[in-house]
This record gives sequence, C-alpha cells and structure tokens, in this order.
Amino acid sequence: MIFLRLQLIITFALFWSGCDTFYFNRHSSSTIKSISSSNVPKYFAILGPISDANITISDFENAEELYTTKTKSEFQTDDKLIWGDYSVGSFEVDINSSIDKTQWIEISVTSGFDIDSNDDGVVDSESVGLKGKMRALCKIEDLDTAHLIVNIFTTIGRDFYLHDINDTHLDMQTYLNGFAESIFTESVDGYRGVDYRDLFAYIPNFTSKKYLKTATIYEKLLQYDVMRSILNGEDVVAILNKDSDGDGLSLWEEILHNTSPDLWDTDSDTISDKDEIERGLNPSLKDSDYDGIDDNDEQTYGTSPLNPDSDEDFIPDGIEVLNATDPLNADENGDGIEDGLDGDPFLKYQWYIQSLGNVVANTVNKSTFVGDDLNILDVYHRVLGNSNGHNTIVQVVDTGVELKHEDLNVDLQNSFNAVTKGNDPTATGSVSKSDPTSPLNTGHGTAVAGILAAKTNNGLGVRGVVPRAKIAGSNWLEDQSLGELDRVWYSQINDDNITVCNNSWGTYYLKDESFERILALGTQQLRYGRGRVYVFAAGNARETYGNANLSYLTNNPYVVTVASLNAQDEYASYSNPGSNILVSGYGGEHYYTAPTIMTTSLTGESYYEDELQGRKGVITVDEDSNKSYTYAMNGTSAAAPMVSGAIALVLDACPSLSWRDIRWLIANSATIVDKSSQEWVENGAGLHFNTNYGYGKINPLGMIDMCRSQYFEPLPAMQEGQVTYSYNQTIPDNNTTLKKNIVFDSSMKIEWVGLTLDTNHPFAGDLEINLISPMGTKINIISPNELKFAAYDGGFRFSSVAYIDEDAKGTWIVEITDRLPEDEGLLKSLSLEVYGYEK
Repeated sequence: MIFLRLQLIITFALFWSGCDTFYFNRHSSSTIKSISSSNVPKYFAILGPISDANITISDFENAEELYTTKTKSEFQTDDKLIWGDYSVGSFEVDINSSIDKTQWIEISVTSGFDIDSNDDGVVDSESVGLKGKMRALCKIEDLDTAHLIVNIFTTIGRDFYLHDINDTHLDMQTYLNGFAESIFTESVDGYRGVDYRDLFAYIPNFTSKKYLKTATIYEKLLQYDVMRSILNGEDVVAILNKDSDGDGLSLWEEILHNTSPDLWDTDSDTISDKDEIERGLNPSLKDSDYDGIDDNDEQTYGTSPLNPDSDEDFIPDGIEVLNATDPLNADENGDGIEDGLDGDPFLKYQWYIQSLGNVVANTVNKSTFVGDDLNILDVYHRVLGNSNGHNTIVQVVDTGVELKHEDLNVDLQNSFNAVTKGNDPTATGSVSKSDPTSPLNTGHGTAVAGILAAKTNNGLGVRGVVPRAKIAGSNWLEDQSLGELDRVWYSQINDDNITVCNNSWGTYYLKDESFERILALGTQQLRYGRGRVYVFAAGNARETYGNANLSYLTNNPYVVTVASLNAQDEYASYSNPGSNILVSGYGGEHYYTAPTIMTTSLTGESYYEDELQGRKGVITVDEDSNKSYTYAMNGTSAAAPMVSGAIALVLDACPSLSWRDIRWLIANSATIVDKSSQEWVENGAGLHFNTNYGYGKINPLGMIDMCRSQYFEPLPAMQEGQVTYSYNQTIPDNNTTLKKNIVFDSSMKIEWVGLTLDTNHPFAGDLEINLISPMGTKINIISPNELKFAAYDGGFRFSSVAYIDEDAKGTWIVEITDRLPEDEGLLKSLSLEVYGYEK
C-alpha cells in the first residue's frame, strides 16, 4: 500500500530556495539535655539514620565533656527533618555562648540503631545496633554554619588523625583538609575550596558522585565492610592499612584508586596497580587511553599509554597498528600533511569539519568563521569509526545511495532497494538533463551519505563525519509504503551492528502514530537491546511558520530531531524551530548567498559554475574532474547526518550506550551557540534550551569525555506516566490566554514530555501554546502556523525535550492563546505524558 506520496514526505534540502540538592531544615528537636547555664542560640547537626543514639560533644584538646543529647528516634512522628522518608537522626546543640567558637570539638555517637545501614534512603527490615562509635572533628562554629553530617568519612578522618598524630607535623585542620582533598575533587558545600568541612557535608547516596575523586569510594567502603567494622567497634585504621594482595597498596589506597584489594594487577595488563598509579595510568583499565592497545603493549610499539594518538596525526595508535602504519610518524609520505588529514582533496572545502575563516563553498565570496565547526578533529585522535578494526555501520534511509560512487563504502548486506527489492540501494529515478537541480533530488540520499560517511585517506573527494564507517543504504522515499519502511527501520535490516539511522525527510504536518510504533521496536530490540538511534531533520519551513512539533515523525519519544546552523553558528534562515528539537548541526544557507555543505553527488551529474550560467543547480568545484561532488547541499537534510555521524563516533568510543543514554549525553554536553538569543531558557536542572537550537550544537568530544568518565551511569529503566483532564471550555478569541493546571503525581526525572491538545478550533494555526513545568521552566510548545483547518480536533500530541533532568512531579501549567481574530473553538481535553526514570 502506498502510504504517503512524495509531495507530502519530502527531503529536507532546499538549495533551490531562499550538594546534589538534598535539603535539611533547621527546626527544634526533642530529647535535648542542656548543660548550658545561659539561654543562647542552638546549633543544628544531623547524624543520618542512627535512631536513639547517645551524643557526646567534648572539647577535643582537653577531653572535657561539653554537652550530651540523643538523636531523634524513627518512632517520633513529626517531619521536621527527613532522612529519605524518615525523620530520624537529628540532634541540636546548646552550648554556652562564652565558649570560643573556633574551638575544636569531637562529636561521639554511641549505641542507637542504624535503620539504613546501606544508606539507600530506605529503612532496613532489621536495624543494625551501633556497638562502636561514629565520630566527627569540627569547630563549634561549624555547628552553626554548616549542616553537619556525622558519617563514615568524618569517622575515618578522625581515626586516621589520632593514629598519625605523633608522626605528623601537621596541625589538625591542615591534616583533615588533606584527608578531604584525597576524597573530594570539588567542594561539597560549595562555599569554599575542598577542606575538612566537606567531610561532614557529604550525605551518602544523596551527594553527587561528581564530588568524589573516585566515584565508587563509598560503595567500596560498604563492599569491604568498613562501615560494618565501625558499627561493630573494630579497629578501622588497622583494617584500612592492611595490604591483602601484597601490591604495596593499603585497603584505603585500593579504595581511593578503585582497585581490587585481592589482586596485585586489577586490570590484568601485567603492570602492578602501584606501578600504574605511580606512572599516572588507570590501574582498573587495561587500556588507559582507549586507543585499542593495552598499557603494557604500548611499550612494544613505543607509543604512549596516556595519549591515544602518539604522533598526533588524527589516527588513533590502535588503528595505525592494525593497518601496519607507523604510530610514531605523523607524516609518513612527507607531504607536510598529517596522515589522518591526507588523501581527501576536497576536505579544504568542508568548513564544518575545520573552519579556518576562509572563503569556501559559496559563489559570493563569504568567509566562514574560525572555530565555528564541529570541533571534530580532536575526536579523530580517539576514534574514526573503526575501533578494533570493525567498521561502524550507519544507515541512510532516503532517495537511495549510489553504489558505484568512488567515495562511498556501501554495505550491500545491510542495504535494501524498495523498488527492485534487491540490495543495491541506488535510486531508480532518472536524472533530468534539462533541470540542473534534478541530480540533488534523485541524488539527495547520496549527498546525505557523503556528509555522514564518505571514505577518507583514499585520494578522492571529501571525508565523512565518521570517515571509516560503512553505509547501509535505502531508497525508501521512492516507495513510501509503511511496510517497506518497517523492513529498513526494523524487521529486515536488523543487523545489531547498525548504530544510527539517518532520516533527512519529513512533512509539514503529520498526525499518525504508525511510524513511532516501528521506532519503538527498533529502540527496544535492535543493537543488542540498546536500541538503534534514529535521527531526523527538523524541516525547512521556517519562512512559512513551520515547526518541527507539527509532525509525529519528529516529536515522538524515540528520535533525535536536528535543527540547522549556518556558518555563523546561528540558526539557518529556513530551519524549523520546535520544543522537540534536541540538538543542531550544520546545514549552511544557500551557496549563492553564504557557505554551504560540500559532499558527494551522483557520479558525473554535477555542474561547474560557468556551465550553470547563473541558474541554480548542483554546483561543484573546478577540481572535480569527474563531476561527482557538490557544494549545493544544505538544509536540515545536511545537519541531520552531521549529528548522525557524531553519534556514530560516540558509539564507536562507548558502544554500550543505549539510545536513551545518547539523548541524555547530547543534552548535557551540547555547545551553546548564538548566546545573544533571548530564547535561551535554563531549565530546573540547570540545562540550557532554545527552541531554535535544542540544547545547542552537537559536541561529540564532550559526549565521549562524559561517557568514558567514571561518573557516568547508564540511565535506569524507562518509566511512563500520563494524566488527562476534560474541559469542554471555549478558548477565548483574540489574544486572551486560557490557563489550565495539570497535576502529575509521579516523581521521575524527565526525558520527554508529551502534551496532547484536543480542540475543535477550525483554524488550529491560530493557537499559541506554552507549557510551564513544576520547576518553573516555560517553553513555547507551538506558535501560530499555516494550519488553516481543525488540525488538533480529536487530539494532537505535541512534545518537548526541554525539561530533561527536571522532576516531573507537581503542577504543570498549560497556556493557550488564540493569537488571530474571528474564530474560536472548544478546548475539549488536555493530556500530559512523561517518559523518564525513577530519581
């Protein structure tokens, strides 16, 4: 069945047209026994989930008892203080005001019951009795200026200090500052640099791991029963100083470096843990620099175990070794060009890969801007798309990909022709000899494929963003039946090694969930269950008030929707806005007005400028003797494969990422562009979003840094929630805003929000809709557009990715405004959907 014809689904190129936050409140507490003789302010402190514990506060230097009290019991029902869901562990201090507030004191906690021994915020079925002592060293003034948490770090720090007191020349504060610096990478309390106060500002399982030098340190202390030893009153210093595996590292040092206390060589690279630490290597990672060569083997090749590209030639050492090239010689043929950038004669026109501020890819002598590019050359020091010798496979679903093109590596096994039912993905449509724009119609997919994955170092043409990938091609746009799309998206072309699927096509308006049902299956089942990543162009209809949110192709939860940037790092004149846009790539403008995109075209079908004689067409450079390349490519059709290529590189570096991880990494790493734009909004999680750019320009280097970081954690299982409200209320005409509250009861971190509006308004394009989250983030969901019919009748779902990492729980506010006169309609219902995960 022909589902939608080509006049509706179009390609999007148009060269022919213009402390983690966890708050404790200060309130009075019971079970206080004051020994003060004067009425003075109380100083607040909290132990954590130790119920009914005895608290003794002593002058540290003189061992004089100053104050005693008890911690709050789990059986006390008021909620003045919360630990997880329980109001336990708090105590207050009332000390004579005449005492020097800079005096050092020791807080000792004895007896009591740890009702959450693994500190996960959930009360254990059986509490653990405290036989030993939890302790903290601080100044009296710290009780008033900080939320003091007596915890495992304060206890270990105190015990180490007393153990070393006779052997150290350091005073107590300097010693404890150094101890804190061995644990934390930045200040937990945020008020100063790392110092002793951060020891008692730390809240287990609530303070972000980003503050820790070793993300797993707390888990390791639990794993090796250090907390249990404290609770049992054992000699913790003796335990932490033990070297079980004879590698010269104590248990404490093993914990700090995330190595095994039972293995002298944790990562099995034949270099001892201690030796690796001393050499600055990662003792828990066999390949410290991720170049494909084990640390010990780097000595064999003479390469650096701390630099993935020892000769800085933009080819990782591991790839050079596999290809039998010299990883220590950056210019093997002596032509003055680094090996990794050699052999692509038209790379000099690809300003989006490296912008040098010169005049390229346009006929009006406009220069690019230095540094306004994908910043991708630094990525090539690490990955190229063929880590460990296996080529990444990227999919292009489009008008087809020319199999015979000299600069494209087509993967026949994973390609499909929707017309012939064979494996050759070349377009079957003919090229007009009288229309110079025709080659980019039929050859649109070939142009997209070149941007994404043109071959490198072959002495020909251009290079793709992921230059050593193979291309799984499809000419689905010549067929456009849903059954054939299911074949290429999911059911037949289902090789788990295909990482990304690029779709540089779409519609102005589409209300059909059939597409996303297939996408849902692909994200759930393909790529070994991690999900194929589906990338879509946002569309090129800005001049006719187009919006990416008007199509279910681009506003569903399963896709990465991409806007287009010009060479000035501003949105392109044609690029659709949309609250569903996640990120931006380069699409340029029009070659006759500004720089555009150099890529592959159908073999022999391009035109030299003098041949066009002023007409618009598939133009190429004079050096292109075979007329097989063009710089006429532009649009969100060009921006999308740049993002697809960037994602493929990230997955080459971090192959275990899920499709959801990719979306999260994009949002958390994207580069903010056009900083003067008034449409940038900071959401409640501190991320910046703009309906013209999403979270900004794709940043593959930042994504790789994040996914390889010890602090990165894959997203938990996805959860969904939905709430619907019915109204049957008139939407006021002519600029009067109707506001509706939607209460969402589930607490989850947001990944995607859907808002379904059901109204019989006869001119749907009259309406402007804004959505305000419970955290106060206001986003424009849709603006007035060209829909001159009841397009939202029966319910139309919009979406937004602007609220990523916010908490969904609370009251959402929907603002509906009819911006144009004379017509009105009924608001029948609103439905809010949230996709995310448990906090």
